[in-house]
Amino acid sequence: MSVAFESGNRHTEDMPSLASVALPDVLLDDIARRFRLLGDPSRLRVLNLLRAGEMSVNDITRALQAGQSNISRHLQALHAAGMVSRRRDGTTVYYRIADPVLFKLCDLVCQTTRGVLERKLAALPQSGYARTAPRRAKARVSIEV
Repeated sequence: MSVAFESGNRHTEDMPSLASVALPDVLLDDIARRFRLLGDPSRLRVLNLLRAGEMSVNDITRALQAGQSNISRHLQALHAAGMVSRRRDGTTVYYRIADPVLFKLCDLVCQTTRGVLERKLAALPQSGYARTAPRRAKARVSIEV
């Protein structure tokens, strides 16, 4: 079995899959770096926004209600890894997804996560968790006039 591998401007067909051959440490280190980039919720939010298409840094900042320097830092990291590409139009920089395989990966993770959550929910007692949770003591408040 082989998979397409894209990193930056390089594109290599017939790259061995993780299941079929032992991969060299250098490649495993690169794979781990890419997963670490995807392990940040802010970066996942940016990528999720870019599913709809190209967006400017200002548009992403407004949509996520985040600071521009923070969003720019995340976009720079994603760009350096070849996950997003960018173009400049005057003073505005636009970003778009450069590696559509990211969506397949995210969809697989979402499906797996959904399955795990469904199994956990099914394992809860029928009476429901909220009824079996201990009650908190009510605080008494007095107001002096």
